[in-house]
Amino acid sequence: MRAPLRSSGRGHRRGHSGSCDRNWRVRPAGSVRGRPRLRDRSGCGRGSRSHPQPVKVRCRGWCRVQRRARSCRAPGCSATGHGYRGAPGTRRRRWRGQSRPAHTFSFGLIGAFDDIKKIRTKSSAGISLKIKILFQILLALIGIFILYAFSDFSEIKNLYFPFFKNLIINLGWFFVPFYLFVIVGSSNAVNLTDGLDGLATVPVILVAACFAFISYVTGNIVFSDYLHIPYIGGAGEVTVFCGAIIGSCLGFLWFNAPPAKIFMGDTGSLALGGSLGSIGIITKHEIVLAITGGLFVFEAISVIVQVLSFKLTGKRVFKMAPVHHHFEKKGWPESTVVIRFWIISIILAMIGLATLKLR
Repeated sequence: MRAPLRSSGRGHRRGHSGSCDRNWRVRPAGSVRGRPRLRDRSGCGRGSRSHPQPVKVRCRGWCRVQRRARSCRAPGCSATGHGYRGAPGTRRRRWRGQSRPAHTFSFGLIGAFDDIKKIRTKSSAGISLKIKILFQILLALIGIFILYAFSDFSEIKNLYFPFFKNLIINLGWFFVPFYLFVIVGSSNAVNLTDGLDGLATVPVILVAACFAFISYVTGNIVFSDYLHIPYIGGAGEVTVFCGAIIGSCLGFLWFNAPPAKIFMGDTGSLALGGSLGSIGIITKHEIVLAITGGLFVFEAISVIVQVLSFKLTGKRVFKMAPVHHHFEKKGWPESTVVIRFWIISIILAMIGLATLKLR
């Protein structure tokens, strides 16, 4: 009777240490050279062809084991399959992406109610600012709760700084107001920027393109290790979502080009801004989001400075806020303002991507 195959954690052959730089494959005793490796990884003691457990094992600098085995279906066996396992000593990190489409839909719904009210009343007075901000905070908190409850990423409370590979701050429970600020702030910043034809659309495309690349390398264990950024399993799926944002914005820009036939409104701007904020949180690149979306930050700061200055001193810093209207008051044509702001967005996007390598 054929003896059952022996189960071991790594499957190292004789003389093979725990760390090597050789590509290797282990064969069971008595097997014929060239046949596929049949190995019991579950401890059930069955290694015949009726109960195969194919395993791909390779070493590159350290022993990295990738297991693609399915659950055992043999009678009387309760063994389960194994998922991905990275380098020894590392934890499995994975996002659950439920909050990403949730923020897109919910923030877009707030903007839709605001736009509908403006159309019905035939005025620019939609939903009051306090009610709008209140609903944004509530919906953002729900999304953060979903992210925290259904995510098994152990470093969700950490804040990573660009340009520095070892500068990490554990926010503790302060991560909740910080994430809230990122989501609500980015949503309203895009909304404030959407004042001229095409002004907000192209910067959104640029930021989404940057984070399509960032999310891909963040979800790849080899690239993330090379770039010294946190590896998040499953973050590469965000690339598809970023591609959807880019495609929708390009289709919108075709009809929004001067003279515009359609307008984004709060429905699109709030949804896009909330989506970008969620993407920055999921990829753990919140500060890079502020760099690549620096135009949105500048527009939001101009409004804050204008309001505070007028309330405290009675004087206005800008001729009109947001700042793109300030340049219009100075005599710049609308097309000049839009194209120059696009140039600034391109420069900021390049700086944001450069932070990946400079660290």
